[in-house]
Amino acid sequence: MDYDKKIVFRNITFYNYNNNNNQYSNLFVFDFMDKENRSTIEFDNCTFNKVKGIIHNFHISCEKKGQKTPQVIFRNTKFINSGIVFLAYHTTQQYNKYNSLDCFHIVFENCIFDDINAIGQLVHGDVTFNNCTFNNLKKGSEYSDSLFESDAENNKVIIKNSKITNIILDNNIPFFELYKSYLM
Repeated sequence: MDYDKKIVFRNITFYNYNNNNNQYSNLFVFDFMDKENRSTIEFDNCTFNKVKGIIHNFHISCEKKGQKTPQVIFRNTKFINSGIVFLAYHTTQQYNKYNSLDCFHIVFENCIFDDINAIGQLVHGDVTFNNCTFNNLKKGSEYSDSLFESDAENNKVIIKNSKITNIILDNNIPFFELYKSYLM
């Protein structure tokens, strides 16, 4: 075990959360205040259905890698008919331009993204999608013009064994916007 704290959400359905069109109202806000991010949050077999706005907003403050285990893990989780799945950014503005710290990682394993506005905006960190299904994604969000965006230099976006189907891109909305990020 290379983390100090772990919280697990298992077999929970989050349904019909309405942010009343307030972009600062999120279902979950996680402030990772540890300079080494030695904690893990896990969602196992959960469902997020009809959640408006940002579902997970991650505020990162790490300054060095403190663990090999990802800080956030989604396993067998469904995101259905909802807004944006995640926003991850560093609280120190300079680290949102260049990801030199390698200290924050989100993993989605066996997840389903169906009829959502946007996957996420990765301003700082790395994300892995393994054996995921992306279906009926539609329009981007008020936070990003694309379905997925990665902004910092050296961010890593890893997609393995995943399926992308029935995507509706209109009004010149890009699927991916990757700025100096790695797509693997």
